[in-house]
Amino acid sequence: MHVDVALFGSRKRARWAIVIGLMIGMVAISQAGCTNGPESEGPGDAASSSRATTTSVPTNTPTLTETPSATSTPTPTATSPPTPTPTSTPAPTATPSPTPTNMPTPTATPSPTPVPTPAPIAELSPAEVYERVSPSLAFIETTATTGSGVLIRDGYVITNYHVVWPYDSVRVVFPDGTEMEGVEVVGWDPMADLAVLGPVDVSAQPLPLKDAEKDTAIGSELFLVGYPAEADQLPKPSITRGILSRFREWERPGMTYFQTDAAIGGGQSGGALVNSRGHVVGISTFSFSDAGFALAASSADIIPIVERLIQGEFTSGLGDRRLPEGLGSFAFDLDLRNYWDTRAFVLDATAGTMLEVGIEGSGDGWLHVSDAFGVILEVDDGLTGIEYGTVELLTSGVHILQVEMASGESSGFELASSVRLRPLNDPDDSRNVTVGETVVGSIDHLSDWDWYSIRLKEGETVRISTDSLNVDTVIYVDFPNSRDNQVVSDDDGGGGLFGLNSQLVYRAPHSGEYIIAVSDAEGTAFGGYYLSVESARQGTETVVVPPSPRFVDSSFGTMMLFESPSGYYSIQVPEAWTELALDDSQGEVFSALDPMTNTEVLVVEEDVLALGIGELSLDEYTDVIEAHVLIPAGAENITRQMVRTEQGLAAIRLEMSLLTYRVIRYIHVSEDNLAINITYAIPSEQFDQVKSLAEYSFNSIHVN
Repeated sequence: MHVDVALFGSRKRARWAIVIGLMIGMVAISQAGCTNGPESEGPGDAASSSRATTTSVPTNTPTLTETPSATSTPTPTATSPPTPTPTSTPAPTATPSPTPTNMPTPTATPSPTPVPTPAPIAELSPAEVYERVSPSLAFIETTATTGSGVLIRDGYVITNYHVVWPYDSVRVVFPDGTEMEGVEVVGWDPMADLAVLGPVDVSAQPLPLKDAEKDTAIGSELFLVGYPAEADQLPKPSITRGILSRFREWERPGMTYFQTDAAIGGGQSGGALVNSRGHVVGISTFSFSDAGFALAASSADIIPIVERLIQGEFTSGLGDRRLPEGLGSFAFDLDLRNYWDTRAFVLDATAGTMLEVGIEGSGDGWLHVSDAFGVILEVDDGLTGIEYGTVELLTSGVHILQVEMASGESSGFELASSVRLRPLNDPDDSRNVTVGETVVGSIDHLSDWDWYSIRLKEGETVRISTDSLNVDTVIYVDFPNSRDNQVVSDDDGGGGLFGLNSQLVYRAPHSGEYIIAVSDAEGTAFGGYYLSVESARQGTETVVVPPSPRFVDSSFGTMMLFESPSGYYSIQVPEAWTELALDDSQGEVFSALDPMTNTEVLVVEEDVLALGIGELSLDEYTDVIEAHVLIPAGAENITRQMVRTEQGLAAIRLEMSLLTYRVIRYIHVSEDNLAINITYAIPSEQFDQVKSLAEYSFNSIHVN
């Protein structure tokens, strides 16, 4: 199981702090050569399905199941037994006579012709399968992607949710050349990764869905028919052949998947999985190109979901997750309630449109714009004030703009855009959950973060888990006023069908409100998931949450006593400064920024022996830092001085100019070859004001 504390550095890191980034040490030195992770077939990764509760279909409504036909079940005239001809009975006379008449010799009654046992349905050749199925396979196209669909009863077409999202209409083409623009998306199910289009008026015959789970043995021949990697405007479907490798089960909703080694590619999503009798037994959904197999959702599980979608029901338990309609506005006032809170907006524009967008507020916010392929604009220039960006839209249609906190707890913002925006409300955000409850949620777009509120008592231990096929979920647990290292997370610790579920066991360090946040691990997928919170047994291994820091009064205000993760030392740092996320790969253990002066403090630890140049004295290590880090980064006017802390700890103090900053760096090397680097990067015009604070902070270092 992979459980991390503060596993979100790329999201919280103040990316503009270039000065400190150039002065870290270990990685820069090694690079200088000093010698002294289910893909889907569409852009939304992964698809999943849930077995809907069986819903009775009105008797006057055609169903999607396989019905007898002349081709699938021949009915020969000899199959029904003939009705025996009755023996004639004489009419009675007016005065019946008791004298019996001679009984005629009875004529032998013909025996009913026995019903012959139907011959096994003949298996079809690949060419015959293709001839039977391909005319009813639809090519589906949006401005973002292409996919496949299967024509069913009454002109409706089944495909995958991830093929059509976020569009309410699509282009549909059939093999006979019939082409339709603006075909309506009737409904979709983000949990089951299903969507229904139509109805369409075509000459092709509908394909009934066949429940064949019990009739299909491992090793049976299967075919995938669809439109993989299609670029033609009026394409013809392709067919590939494989075998049934196994069945896979998504246990929570009871969904079955056919696993086959039939070749599959992008664009195949929504295509037909067909058996050798020409029956559509599943809808292709996932491909695992590295492993060489594909998955198709079983028709048995699709049938009830599709019936309800056609009837206008929301089948996923998520409610109406369609994009908002309306004209929209150019400006909005936003109130982000915590670090995990976000606000998303939909904008429609044509390719080539220049989008100008910005936010202004007292907090550290950032914004980004995505199309169906990913992020096309990301702005985070400072910790306060205005964040502004402009970008040319490369595709027509739906784009998502999102505003969120880059650091800090909460803030208000004013948002302005050159293109009208429509608010995309997320019903998952701020939702209350309780211990013992399972809820359904959805990553509604590529950049979505969901957050839930839960109250726990001190010492209460809970198991938090997610279950999804659509999304490679990551879960986080946080609480108000936490430090970075008190946020815990898990990715892929919960197993699941493909090992992508998340799970962690959490013991509450205090009584109060907690936040459970859920996102996609890579920010490249969307779809539904289950979130469960249940009590964990005593003695279960839990995630260790570091204690909250202690605070010290000083002449510079309240200082936080930072305890080194190594346990070797503690140091006082300004409590009021905005704490920044850390890059563990660079040895960062603490970082904070003063929003008033734009001064940043960074504490870095590194193992001197890990540099591969043997043991180094304090002077030798400082020589390496100067030669391989500071000078290449552009540091000038470097001065060097041996100093001691109030505790008598020996260190070297470096002072230098770097760009528009004056930088003070303190270096200490322990007897165990642990190098401690404490750096204050101060804007030159603020140096005299902040210098004494940096000196006080360094002198407060205390070796335990």
